[in-house]
Amino acid sequence: MATTYIGDSPVIKLHTGKTLTGAELLIKFERPDGSTGHWESEVDPVDPTVMQYMASGVELNIAGIWKLQSYMEIGGWKGHGAFAEMTVLNPVY
Repeated sequence: MATTYIGDSPVIKLHTGKTLTGAELLIKFERPDGSTGHWESEVDPVDPTVMQYMASGVELNIAGIWKLQSYMEIGGWKGHGAFAEMTVLNPVY
């Protein structure tokens, strides 16, 4: 991932290695302060094995290492992907 700063609006992409068409998709996250949440994501229009989410300028509001994990449901199947990390930095001001 490119360098990300507090207040940025990046497109967050997780490569799953599985075709995601038709699945319900989440990107689960743990912020550097230990709080958790998730974003409803979508299939990348170019690569159906990638889920993506465009973060708003207020969502990435804590500097440090964010843990990310893909989650999908399709039919009766539910599953998680491997962990990824994203570093969010403080801007100059």
